[in-house]
Amino acid sequence: MYIIPNENLPALLNRYRLHSIRESGINPASVEKGGVMHARVIPFQCKPALLSDFVSVCRQAVLPPLVHAPGFDAAFLVSRTDTADGFLIGLWNSPGALADSEPASRKAVASILLPFLAEPPQPENYEVLVRAGQHVGGRFARVITLPIPDRHLEPAREVYESDYLPLLKRQPGFQGVLWLVNRAQGSGRGISFWTGPEQMQAADREGEFFPRVLSRLAEYFTAPTQMGYYAIDAQL
Repeated sequence: MYIIPNENLPALLNRYRLHSIRESGINPASVEKGGVMHARVIPFQCKPALLSDFVSVCRQAVLPPLVHAPGFDAAFLVSRTDTADGFLIGLWNSPGALADSEPASRKAVASILLPFLAEPPQPENYEVLVRAGQHVGGRFARVITLPIPDRHLEPAREVYESDYLPLLKRQPGFQGVLWLVNRAQGSGRGISFWTGPEQMQAADREGEFFPRVLSRLAEYFTAPTQMGYYAIDAQL
């Protein structure tokens, strides 16, 4: 049996953590930066007629323990009743906290949530590129894929933050927005929070805010975007 010398243990643990972060698609350089949020998104597809039970279990048994987890910042559960699918979204204050929370997340999925699901979920890890507005108090969420490679992220962000984010904040019913990115995979998700479905969907009408944004950012996309509207079932 090989025993790790005590003086080498901290360095080895740190190297393992950085390896886990790289495997998750997070930018390792952000480990050294303060204030960079990270996110785990768990897309789920419930079995027919089990969505309400799934939501209840998440509210009672899955989300509350997160409040005491080191580095935890916020969590959201969003779903659609017509398709029985949705997302569990957790925000963490560092890539290390995100990596440390993974075992508990896997355990919760396997031991609590899996019986309600049509198939095992595939968690997605992200860096939070943009976070603006308020995220508590919204009742509905618009979720869209943003397939932008790492080399185009900074110019795309500059356009978004300078030309469109101020307009988004003035949209009726707007609460807040997250732009999540996985630099290694060139993938991302945009999640906006709204007080009502009418205002959320109105921003998607032809000539309105979201079509104009997507048209401007289209030059950076590597694939078509996919979008859906969801109700917010729980938030911390």
